[in-house]
Amino acid sequence: MGRDAEATSLPQDLGEGLVLKTAQGTEDIERIAQLHGQAFDQAAVASTRALATEYPGLGPQDFAFVEDTATGEAVSSICLVPTVWRYEGVRLSVGELGIASTHPDYRWRGLVRALMRWFEGQLEARGCHLASIQGIPFFYRQFGYEYIIPLGHGYELSPERVPEPLEADAACTVRRATDEDLPLLLGYLATTQAALGVSLERPAAAWRYQDDPAHSDGDALDTYLTLEAGRPTGYLRIYRNETPESHRQGVVVAEASPLPYRSSLAALRLARDLAAGRRLKAIRFSLPASSPLMWMAAYLGARWHQPYAWQVRIPNAVRFLSAIAPVLEQRLAGSFLAGYNSFLRLDLYTDTIELDFRHGRLAGARSLGPLESRAVRFPWWAAWQLWLGHHSREELCAWYPDARVDAALQPLVDVLFPKRESWVFPTL
Repeated sequence: MGRDAEATSLPQDLGEGLVLKTAQGTEDIERIAQLHGQAFDQAAVASTRALATEYPGLGPQDFAFVEDTATGEAVSSICLVPTVWRYEGVRLSVGELGIASTHPDYRWRGLVRALMRWFEGQLEARGCHLASIQGIPFFYRQFGYEYIIPLGHGYELSPERVPEPLEADAACTVRRATDEDLPLLLGYLATTQAALGVSLERPAAAWRYQDDPAHSDGDALDTYLTLEAGRPTGYLRIYRNETPESHRQGVVVAEASPLPYRSSLAALRLARDLAAGRRLKAIRFSLPASSPLMWMAAYLGARWHQPYAWQVRIPNAVRFLSAIAPVLEQRLAGSFLAGYNSFLRLDLYTDTIELDFRHGRLAGARSLGPLESRAVRFPWWAAWQLWLGHHSREELCAWYPDARVDAALQPLVDVLFPKRESWVFPTL
């Protein structure tokens, strides 16, 4: 399943005067911030500082970097952002690879590979169920990551297509959310994500971090409440600092609860007005396909763009499948396979995982090593797509000639791992 995670003892001499280490304090973070500023822009300097000092549960020790001892400069760096995702209610520990860059003069020297060994070692040491990256195309495939959960905008709507309010819309308003609204917002978020297979768990502190008015980087968000006759009906969140020069090139609705019809129109008018004020020519929606705002955009003539995707890795299959046991048992109990009493072997070619079910309960999961078991066979990256509900067994077997499931076991695989809509709202 890729590679064994390698824990790296730091500091580590990489040769040629380069040393891999973790940040120990503000001086190291400043060197890393300046590196990211060179690689991206000056906004990355501020965002790196804020991430290291303000993001809940993250500190300097979560940043690894390579130092050129001749100059004292950081020349390559990554960080591990601890987050929690939910798999139909089950909490999963996730290590997200945050901001990463390498100085142009130090590329193609294996520095990222060395940093990724540290990252993989951290995933194992922390018992992470998943690793995630919002990274550049293809690059992280070489480290065993697979595109799985949708990410980024789908529909793009021209602001002029948003209709003017009718008389009946007068009672529909939108206002900026305040800290006092946070319990209500967290409730809306929980309801929004209840229908999703994989979703994000966001604590109040992380929400406050994202909405902090002092933040000026590209990930800063503004949260708005929609109201009808003065009563809240839901919320939406929009990236704060989009300009014609930014990479998103539009007002981006990055998150929203399911809004009633008139509240949806009020939300769209807010986005239209923000677009006009920022001289932007598009409203973009980074939302699940089931979101009513996505439906409204489609009705109003929005254009569809294929979204990007999270790059995901399951560092330990047994740990992951054991963690989601309550969901697997619930799926069995609600099906015609209730009380299932046998084992299921999942041949991933590089490893075979055995799930031992006893009277509908997962009594154990274990690795059997590269043991050939022809009844259920998936390449490991296809198995991840199946387990996370991104594609169905039928789709994967149609796409991959080396994905096969015996007819007698197809009902069991389909019940245990159905296709589900998933979406992970902004994490940073």
